[in-house]
Amino acid sequence: MNSDKFMRKLFSIIVIIFLPVYSLFAQFNKQESKTDSTISNLDARIIDIIFKLPEVKKESENIEQESQGRRHLSIVIYKKPSKHRNFYWIKVWEDNGISYTTHFNFYVYQKSLEIKYYDPAVDTIIDLKVWRNNRS
Repeated sequence: MNSDKFMRKLFSIIVIIFLPVYSLFAQFNKQESKTDSTISNLDARIIDIIFKLPEVKKESENIEQESQGRRHLSIVIYKKPSKHRNFYWIKVWEDNGISYTTHFNFYVYQKSLEIKYYDPAVDTIIDLKVWRNNRS
């Protein structure tokens, strides 16, 4: 059973690193900051931190189980820090075959690596602890 979880995690990481859409969003980020489309150590660390969140793990397991292994969650750096933004905007989404469905939005602050949940429906940034309490 542990090897199944390991293989799913390995597959998800491979998908994340080689996700073709990443280069599309990297092009948008190039307009805001002079970054290239390669993934840095910090970028990889942030993706790993988000992947390890219990809520993301559980949602990933649910998606894979419901789709019988055909669909998976991906973690994408949607926007990188710039002179106007001191955080990474991370999206956890699923390619449902028609479009990308966002399951979670997180802000990860560059220096502290503090994670906050972003609720785009009400344009609110919520402390991770508060968000978790509200979900219960």
